[in-house]
Parts: sequence; structure tokens; C-alpha cells
Amino acid sequence: MTDDPRSTPDPSAPEGAAPEGAPQDGPAPDGPAPDAPAPDGATTGGTPDVGWRERLAAGDVEAALQRYDVALREGLEHDRAVREALATLARWRAALHEKAWPTAQRDVERTLGDADDGDVPRAAEVGGVRLAAAGDVVRGLADAGAALDARDLDAADAALAALEDTAAPFDAERLAQVGSVALLRGEEDAARAALEGALARDPRHLRAMTNLGNLDLEAGDVDGAIARYEAALAIDDGYARALHNLGVAYRRRGEVGRSVQALRRAQRLERKRDTDAARRDVRARREAAGTRWRVWLGVAAAAVLAWWLLR
Repeated sequence: MTDDPRSTPDPSAPEGAAPEGAPQDGPAPDGPAPDAPAPDGATTGGTPDVGWRERLAAGDVEAALQRYDVALREGLEHDRAVREALATLARWRAALHEKAWPTAQRDVERTLGDADDGDVPRAAEVGGVRLAAAGDVVRGLADAGAALDARDLDAADAALAALEDTAAPFDAERLAQVGSVALLRGEEDAARAALEGALARDPRHLRAMTNLGNLDLEAGDVDGAIARYEAALAIDDGYARALHNLGVAYRRRGEVGRSVQALRRAQRLERKRDTDAARRDVRARREAAGTRWRVWLGVAAAAVLAWWLLR
């Protein structure tokens, strides 16, 4: 059971677990919270190894972008539109990994909605991935993620089922969400299979890695859980959910001092994350409002000019 009076126990997590997405700014719970290697460069022996198409096909958008940048610098590729398209896919994937569902939705709408204005990547297809289709996948995953956060498992299931054959290059995120749904339903074998599938596609998927640690902890494998959490923190030492769960695992192993240290740091990181997210949302709303005012001012100016010319 959790010590945080404001949180609802997650039936899929070990006793005392904070549910995935639950705030961590209250008293430190006595359980974990649910929630890939960096590309080693695009050169081998001094010879550029382009390979961006292969990395994109494997779902590693960030590595594909890095390798394409190397190819641009080396003169092996020349199409800046492809680079812009890869950067767009990387931005969408990052928003999904951070569970920034509204941000992902707004980014897709802004990017694809402005396609006729020339403000978005001109490459409608890059490495076999159509941007419009990828945008639909991002929308679907954002809807599924929001439903999962709200514990509407049927809605999450429906949204994920619709993406089963179309999620590349976001299939790791789809499988991570499938695993979270199964975990919340108490289907541990199905959850583990989906989460391991997510990690096979994206070894840097922190939520998949952390939820596998939660399964290990639930099964009594404290050392295995600690290894999972530490692996996540080796990728991102500011990942509060893995740090919180590591503190719980330390407590299970009797290392109270290390547990308290990890839990307190996790709480500070969660508060900072929530503050940063609120600031981003306010900034996005202001930018959207500013855009609307500029449009209306332009329409008004055009109307005045037309009246002056026709009078």
C-alpha cells in the first residue's frame, strides 16, 4: 500500500507502488512507480557509415538523424528536406517517450496542418515512412497514453489495437503501452512479453525498462529490479520514476539510508518536472493565442487595404 494519501494504489504494481503517472510530491511511498544505448556514432574506422535508413527501419529515429547529419557533413547526402523530416519524427518520438501527450498532439497538428504553407518538412516520405501516416500513429498513441493515465483500459486497448500493424517507427512505444495495460490488468506474463518486445526495439525506452523492474520486484527479485532501475538511470540520471523505484528496492533490501536519499531526490525531480511541464503548456498556449491574433490582424489589414483600393 502507498503512504501517499492522494494516490490510488495500482493493482498491477508491487505492494506500496505508486501508479504510473501519479504525482510524487507527497510523503515518500513505500513502493515503486510504474513508467534506449546511445548511438555510438556514425563513423567506423574513420569511414562514414551512413546507415540512416537501416536505423530508421529499426525504429531508432534519433540514431537515423545523427547518421544523416554525419552524411550531410561528409557530402554523402544533400537533401535538407529529409533531415527536417527525420528531426520531426525524432521530436514526436521524444514527446511520446516523455508522456507529453498534449505536446505530441499539438506538434502533429501544427506540423501537418501547415503542410501547404511550406513550414514543415518537404519530404512527405522518408526512408519508407510517410509523415502523414506517422502523424496518425502519434495521435493514436497519445490518445492511448492519455486513456492509460486515466485508467480507462478499454479505451487504451482499443486505441492500441488500431495501431498494431502501423506503428513503425513508434512500435516500441506501442508495445510499452500494451505492456502497461497488461500490467494494470494483472496479466504479468503478457506484460513482460510486451515490455521486453519494446526494449528489443528500443533499448533506451525508460518506461519499459522501469516497468520490467517493477515486475521483477513483484516477483521477489529485488536484485534484478535494482539492476533494471540502475540501467534506466545510467541512460538518464534524472529519470525520477526509476529513481523512486530504486529507493523502494533499496528499502526492500534493508538499505534504508540509500533508500531515503533516492526517494527524496526523486521527489525533487518530480516537482521540477511538473513545474517545467506547466511552464511549457503556458508558453504553448500563449504562442497559439499570438498566432490567432496575427491571423486576425492580417485579415483586418487586408480588408482595410481592399476597401481603400476599391473606394
